[in-house]
Amino acid sequence: MGPLLLLLACVPQATETRYENHPTGELRAQYEVRVEPDGSERRHGAWISWYPEGGVESEGRYEDGERTGEWTFRWPDGKRKETGEYRDGLRTGTWRQYDERGKRIAQGRYREGHRDGKWTCLLYT
Repeated sequence: MGPLLLLLACVPQATETRYENHPTGELRAQYEVRVEPDGSERRHGAWISWYPEGGVESEGRYEDGERTGEWTFRWPDGKRKETGEYRDGLRTGTWRQYDERGKRIAQGRYREGHRDGKWTCLLYT
């Protein structure tokens, strides 16, 4: 009976899609959750959120409830605002920030969620 229980424990839990709305009724977020055996939910999978006006605000993934991998944050008109990577829910590696026109204005590194080293800031006239 022991091997059978072990086999059942290794079966991955299914994910389900969830939706959240802004108070005004427009779609705010669509994401995947993993439903745990006790009925609790943990974000696990694709995430996308929108501004009330409809433009994409952020895109990325969750793993076991933590942000992971590449994430993109956008201005309401769709231009990139910030891009970078998460690991275990913390910012890591190179991150880039952009102004409302889409021009890169800053770049630097994160380590374990904190700015690390020199950051390059660009000023445009």
